Order: sequence, then structure tokens, then C-alpha cells
Amino acid sequence: MLARKVRIEPLGQIKLEGFRSVGVGWSIRNYSFTIKQVREFHNTAHDLASRLHRAVENLANELYEDMDLPRKAFDLKFDEGL
Repeated sequence: MLARKVRIEPLGQIKLEGFRSVGVGWSIRNYSFTIKQVREFHNTAHDLASRLHRAVENLANELYEDMDLPRKAFDLKFDEGL
């Protein structure tokens, strides 16, 4: 039987010195990856991030391209205008 131990880490607990977790985390013990799998994970994550970035930029351009925007950062509000 193959078993993997899952450990839940409460908010603020982390094993890396100098870091603090921002939420509840988890880890899986006794789970290893091959170099080929790590490369595939990297390529998949990079592809997904690129596609999400393009989609967000397209939506932002669609929403704001013809508007006079404030010169400083502002929060997106769904229920009211600028």
C-alpha cells in the first residue's frame, strides 16, 4: 500500500527561517518528482501564467481604453464608477 502523509500548517507557521505564512498551508511528505516532471510543472505554470496575464490585460484594455483614469492607483469597484 502506498501512503503519503499530509500535514496542515496553521496560519503563521512555516519551516523557512525569516518567512511567515499568509494563510493555512499544507505539505505532502514522501512525495518526490523527477527532473522531467519538474520541467513539465514549470512549463505548464509558465504557460498558464502567460495566458492569464494576456487575458487580464485584454479585459483591462477593454474596460479602460477610452477613459481618463486617475493618475494614482485605485481599487476596482464592481458596484460604482470611478
